[in-house]
Amino acid sequence: MEIQELEFENWKTNRKLIKNNYTLDENWILIINSFKSSIDNHYLNPIKTLIEKNNLIGEGFTILIIECVLIEFFASLKTGEIYQYGNKTKKKYYYNDSKKLFINFLKNEPLFSTEFNQNSNFKYKVSSKQFYSEVRCGLLHEAFLKNKWIINARENDLNETENIDNLTFLSYDKGNNIINRTLLFLKLEKYFNNYINELKSEHNTILRKNLGRKLDHMLKIKLDKSYNWWN
Repeated sequence: MEIQELEFENWKTNRKLIKNNYTLDENWILIINSFKSSIDNHYLNPIKTLIEKNNLIGEGFTILIIECVLIEFFASLKTGEIYQYGNKTKKKYYYNDSKKLFINFLKNEPLFSTEFNQNSNFKYKVSSKQFYSEVRCGLLHEAFLKNKWIINARENDLNETENIDNLTFLSYDKGNNIINRTLLFLKLEKYFNNYINELKSEHNTILRKNLGRKLDHMLKIKLDKSYNWWN
């Protein structure tokens, strides 16, 4: 509770310093670093802690559930899109189709797209649609994997950070689709770090604008159209 209240108060103060100004400066650097710390502390570091314990007694389900949540979240960050159930507004920054957002992210982001389009390890090609319906929806709605999916991990996978571009988190063995949840984590971690670096690039004003809208929503700031990220 205290951490959430602190994040709210910090953003309420900092957003005034960058109102309708997306030029990279010390205020934006502070906001970006604070946002990165929040996501690291809320999601990425807890996943890493579970992995490092190396219990291998079923914690992969918890890890993969959080990873699926992060896939949709990361998919919405660059555009600053906000989920709204049953939304019928024409505002481009609202969406109500998680499936489309999730699938397009896996299909189009280079770190993930080769897993579904060119993975020679698969006897049968697995689509991002299958991953969404059988893995993501299976876990989030019913707490299990549908059809022939298995979660796997190897003891030293966390050491593969530098080589993650050349590794796949999906494989196929004896009729089963295998998800290496640690390698998926490393890819998500790299994607997020790349995104943070993009936010700190001077020319990426639109990314910073979209982050501002996302932070308003995440931290429950009342919609204020004097901030032009809402227009």
